[in-house]
Amino acid sequence: GPEVSNQVALVNFKLSVEALQEQLFIQIVEKERPEFQVQRKLTVGEVNTFRKNTADLEADILTRLYNVNEHGSILDDSSLLEVLEKVKEIDWMIKDKEQIIEGLSKKIDQSCTELRSVAKRASALYSVMLDLAHVNPMYKTSLLQFWLIYEKAVMNAPKENNMQLKVQAMNHDLTWAFFRALQRGIFEDDMELFALMIALKIVMFEGDITIEHFMCFVDG
Repeated sequence: GPEVSNQVALVNFKLSVEALQEQLFIQIVEKERPEFQVQRKLTVGEVNTFRKNTADLEADILTRLYNVNEHGSILDDSSLLEVLEKVKEIDWMIKDKEQIIEGLSKKIDQSCTELRSVAKRASALYSVMLDLAHVNPMYKTSLLQFWLIYEKAVMNAPKENNMQLKVQAMNHDLTWAFFRALQRGIFEDDMELFALMIALKIVMFEGDITIEHFMCFVDG
């Protein structure tokens, strides 16, 4: 029924927004604190390499075990135990690297928590872009279009040592850049609604109104 459909839509919206916010956050951290992301990428790359090595070794073990079953005893293959030990060693190395990644993620969250405000604002603006199709099917937008707006705003962020002031400036510049980029394709009759949608989505993402309230507004 319609109630179930609405609940599914809300869940999907929340999941997609969370995923987008994380990607936007990673993008801004790469720009503002590149040392964190470089270290994290290197460690993730090492884990992926270890996992590939483990998969290759496990395939080798299966082949050896098959041959043992076909032709003799497990004791006849002295190198099999060495391979098993190697798999165990790599497994410990993976766990060690995963702990490093977890520590880096916590460090990024603690050191860059204020930057999440920019990712949250960007997600709010992108959801406005998606909702424009409800206003008029002629409004065609894309994630790539939005990503270019976001990337430009982030890259042109003001040089400011005070992170709080910098975040405020970035949110302001991003919102204004988004408005200017999209207003050129908005019909005059829809301009006030477009501006209101931006304002409502911003306060919704700040937690001042709920998704349900906003959807009531959009759906009439």
